[in-house]
Amino acid sequence: YKDRFARRIMFPIRNHLGKTIGFTGRILDDSGDAAKYVNSPETPIFQKSKILYGFSKAKQAISREKTAFLAEGQMDVLMAWQSGIRNAVAVSGTALTPSHLITLRRIADTVVVSFDSDEAGLKALERALSLFGNFDFYVKSVDLGKFEDPADACRRDPEGFRKLVSGAEPAMKVLFKKRLARPGDTALKKRAVRGLLSLISGLKSGVERDMWLGELSEISGVSENMLRVELDSIGVREGNVPDTGYSVDGKSRLTRADRLSRRLLVVAFSDDSFYTETERYVGLLTDEYRKIFEES
Repeated sequence: YKDRFARRIMFPIRNHLGKTIGFTGRILDDSGDAAKYVNSPETPIFQKSKILYGFSKAKQAISREKTAFLAEGQMDVLMAWQSGIRNAVAVSGTALTPSHLITLRRIADTVVVSFDSDEAGLKALERALSLFGNFDFYVKSVDLGKFEDPADACRRDPEGFRKLVSGAEPAMKVLFKKRLARPGDTALKKRAVRGLLSLISGLKSGVERDMWLGELSEISGVSENMLRVELDSIGVREGNVPDTGYSVDGKSRLTRADRLSRRLLVVAFSDDSFYTETERYVGLLTDEYRKIFEES
């Protein structure tokens, strides 16, 4: 047998109730071939695609400000918290998923992200906007400039990083400036404009689509009427949200039996006496939740 987390700093991962459901281990010595980060194996209660690191601590600040700062790693969240940014959360060893955004959308309507200003960073921002647009988020972007990541910024200049986050620009506007600032021929400009229109078409809010069309017209020099014609040829994308059990507004589409089973498990795991009582009725749970109970 070998310790899965040998020579690693441990980061407990908690669910939205603050219960520890898994761990991330960060290697202490980077000189070997071992992976930098190792996560607990996935279980019925620990699924990386559904868990946001730090959410149990940040949800009150997120709800109060209606804004979440979304980072990529645990250290980014910890350093942001230490610097006074209490609405920070991160994904845990996986790409951003609709389930993550469903969790955030219940209590927030704005997300602040940070990406590099190079081509790879711009493409990553475009992919993120496509996903955020399906959930009607207003997205802002922080340009980290000389800093490697949010943790580095917080470590070297915490006050400066707080100002960067508070002054974050709308992500769509950042893309407009970057994509249309490059000199090029008509074909390049046309491709850039069509790419930006495609992002606008994915926005749920008609008000926001209209607002960004006006902004794009001003920056690109193309008339708003012509942009609307072009947008109509692309078509407004609707309903690209995978079926995760919830609608975009966070309302459950689970069956009544699923909802009752879920509530029963919450009660069972909160108190040993309830857990013992639940064992008598485990056969009444739906298959997914019975499996969670039996493997707990």
